[in-house]
Amino acid sequence: MHNATSEAIVTIEAPSPPIIISLIEDLYLKWGDENIVFSWEVHGGTTWELYRNGTILQQEILAGHFIEYGIHNWHQGNWIPGIYNLSLSVSDDTVSTTLTTWIEVGLDFGDIYADAVVEAYSHYYIHGENAIDAPDNQFATIYLDYDNGRMMLDMGLGEEILDGSGVDFEVIAQGGEYAVSVSNEIGLSFQTIATASGNSSFDLDSIGYSEARYVIIECRTDNVELDAIVALHYNIPRFDTISPQIEEIEDFWVWENTTSIFLSWNAYDATPWSFEIWVNGSILDSGFWDGSIIFYIFSPASTGVWNVTLVTQDAFGNSAQSDVLIEVRPFQNPTSNGFDPLGVLALTAGSAVLIVILYMVYTKRLRK
Repeated sequence: MHNATSEAIVTIEAPSPPIIISLIEDLYLKWGDENIVFSWEVHGGTTWELYRNGTILQQEILAGHFIEYGIHNWHQGNWIPGIYNLSLSVSDDTVSTTLTTWIEVGLDFGDIYADAVVEAYSHYYIHGENAIDAPDNQFATIYLDYDNGRMMLDMGLGEEILDGSGVDFEVIAQGGEYAVSVSNEIGLSFQTIATASGNSSFDLDSIGYSEARYVIIECRTDNVELDAIVALHYNIPRFDTISPQIEEIEDFWVWENTTSIFLSWNAYDATPWSFEIWVNGSILDSGFWDGSIIFYIFSPASTGVWNVTLVTQDAFGNSAQSDVLIEVRPFQNPTSNGFDPLGVLALTAGSAVLIVILYMVYTKRLRK
């Protein structure tokens, strides 16, 4: 038996210029969503730089073949709704490659009246939250009853499904047969498009609709399990002209031995951004506002009337303010006369802390 061996040395060089492959799937992002990550696959190069609308976001030495950049804080990253280009530039010692991807950041408007009514119009289902957001194999179960079980979903004001070319939306479901109906107003009759089962596609053109905001999935036989409604053609709201809403704190008074007054405002907006707190015309606190409750501890320096003002601003520059007058009275026996909308504050000895907290309950909404 005869054998022969031959050896060869193969050198694999990095491509020049470097090669970039975009792994970005979502070109439209909903402002405020969590866990947003952009990623690219790279071959060749030694360093990389990422630009947003021409301004550098990050630069690093290339390590491995994958680059990721995430939006972890919409406020601190100064991501407001709008259109952005993300340009990744990868370089070696002599040449560079740049790949640009366009990203649109949109809004998520709500309709408090519709959100409340939509839930009342839905019957005979459980785990309705599983029918919201993207398909994830989590299902809401709709039950057939004497009055057919149904679920209504509000696509959102300014986010209606549009009649485009071909299929306009898809229903991700399993189980029995269901009917799909649409409308643009809750008070008007719904127009049935078709009956189906499982995952199905629908075209608004089949019933002559140019758009549809509300979608009803109605159980026809046995139980239906609904995962999501996926709109393929839809409105994207690009501007917010509505000022933030602030629940007012009524004026009140305290004794001068109240060393700390804990104030709490409930404020709401589709694109919350920042807040400022002013006391008698001087700004004492400011920061980012993410749509949650805003707190402030006020420590009056002397007796008299103090005007505490909260100013909120959204990502589009719309603002709102709320004023509360706090009278600090010289300490004496508690009295219920005069400036006391909250009732008698029986603070009689030592120092005291007053807590003023207002809560606003928002109706859960069934929407996509």
